[in-house]
Amino acid sequence: MSKPYLVIFLSAFIILKSTFAFANSATGLEIDNAQQLNVVLTLEPETIDQNHVKTIFADYLTAANIQQQSRDDAQLFLRVEQQAGDYLLYLDFSRTIKYHANGQCFSKDGFVWGRYVKDIGSLDDLYDDIELVIEEFVEAYSTANNL
Repeated sequence: MSKPYLVIFLSAFIILKSTFAFANSATGLEIDNAQQLNVVLTLEPETIDQNHVKTIFADYLTAANIQQQSRDDAQLFLRVEQQAGDYLLYLDFSRTIKYHANGQCFSKDGFVWGRYVKDIGSLDDLYDDIELVIEEFVEAYSTANNL
């Protein structure tokens, strides 16, 4: 490669690299009216204290200035089930995604974030794991929506 082409190539590379460094990457968590979420709890074993789980969610969401409101386009699902004596925990965020193609606007509901924890041996460990995954979600969601 000759020197003029090398200089042009390196200059273009540096400009593009700096542009990408400042680009905002989408996480899928970005939504309109982000201060409101619908929380859906599915707790299969009756031994789980549903009020305790609701309090965990309320504490973390309230601290992040997020209200629990009924809405179809932004839902946070917690599912806990028991198999072979251990608990399984799923926390998933579903939202409506809007996109444009061929001059038309389309929307589709889908899961864009989720966590799964298995082999949870006790209720105390389950509540701790619920706190860990809701804390992780709230942090990522708050960051994505500038809350």
